[in-house]
Amino acid sequence: MKLFKKIRDFCLEEDGNVAVITAILAIPLLMAAGVAVDYSRLANAQKKAQQAADAAVLAASSADDLTDAQANQEARRFFLINYPDIDQLQSYDLSISTDGSDEVEIQFTGTLPPSLTSIGNLGNMQFSVNAEAVGSQGYLDVYMMLDRSASTLIADTPQDVQNLQTYTRSLMQAESPELLPAEPDGCAFACHVIPDDSHLHKWAPDDMTLVEYAKQNNIGLRSTRIINSAENMALSLLDGARGKIRISILDFAENAIQNLEPSNDKALVKSKISENAPFISESETDYTEAFNAIETLVGTQGDGTRRNRAKKLIVLVTDGYWTRFNVPEHLYYRPFSSDSCDQLKQNGFNLAVVNTIYDEIPNSMTYATNALPNRDAATQALRDCASSEELYFEANSPAEITTAFAQLTTTIKDSVPRLSR
Repeated sequence: MKLFKKIRDFCLEEDGNVAVITAILAIPLLMAAGVAVDYSRLANAQKKAQQAADAAVLAASSADDLTDAQANQEARRFFLINYPDIDQLQSYDLSISTDGSDEVEIQFTGTLPPSLTSIGNLGNMQFSVNAEAVGSQGYLDVYMMLDRSASTLIADTPQDVQNLQTYTRSLMQAESPELLPAEPDGCAFACHVIPDDSHLHKWAPDDMTLVEYAKQNNIGLRSTRIINSAENMALSLLDGARGKIRISILDFAENAIQNLEPSNDKALVKSKISENAPFISESETDYTEAFNAIETLVGTQGDGTRRNRAKKLIVLVTDGYWTRFNVPEHLYYRPFSSDSCDQLKQNGFNLAVVNTIYDEIPNSMTYATNALPNRDAATQALRDCASSEELYFEANSPAEITTAFAQLTTTIKDSVPRLSR
């Protein structure tokens, strides 16, 4: 009986339960802590390795003219520089595959040594990362054909149109009141023409150009917005291109002038596109002259594998109106013809087009009789000139002009090195 009593008393005894339970739970608690530490170490190691792999493939794919062996060596060098923790791994495997500098891929697997808190080395301490970059399609020269005729000298925003009409209307009232029935609100279209007194009337001061007149009266002009947008596009293309993109400038109106040979000098490019650049003609635009000049300048299309074999993209920026000033007749307009682009496309060149089409100007007989009848035909011809819909941009309002150049920049930039995964 005493034995059974002692057994019963032992089973009912509660002293020391906390210590017993703590001892029992200590092992799983330590194991959980060890697993948490290991997973944290694993995540941190994987993050650092991924960043190093991304940097390595971008560096190797951006380099110029590398063989497979050179691209492999460049990727390995950048990876090791950016992942100094590699020496702390228990083991690792670094695999690099290349296609010259056009495509570089890294696959990396590492194994961390177990931590002191990881009892029995529980869990998988191995991690893997992968990075791949597609390099540029090669060297690219962008030939910007900028319409420098004064037909781009129209007021920029609706408020600028109204201001220009207000200023010119007062001058017309004083100098040429017979013009008011045709332009009752004042001049807003073709105001750049300095007419011959024998057949036209004037609506601008004798001692000023329209550019000077607009600047004096704080009137924004379409030409300024186009030039600023073209400048932003060119500089954005050069940024980060590692010398693989160059910009050439061809100014045209009644004739064509290569204002800049292909260059990646950002300061020089900016100065050549600058809004202070002189306009070639006050009235005429001759696309035949412009395209004859560009065909001579671009020569033959390249494959992009070397600087002297650069691929060439032609960017035409114009409103699409072919203008002539035939004294003693009159200034006349006709739409651009896509025939001008055919020979270039047949020779393998891609053409991008930014059509800075005119907004409608109400109550303007000059616009209604000259520009409006040719608008649809000019638009269709410029659309046909572009090598693809992806390379055609139609820009009417100030915001659309800015957006069109930004979108074209993005399209061209698709050729620079990028991570594909």
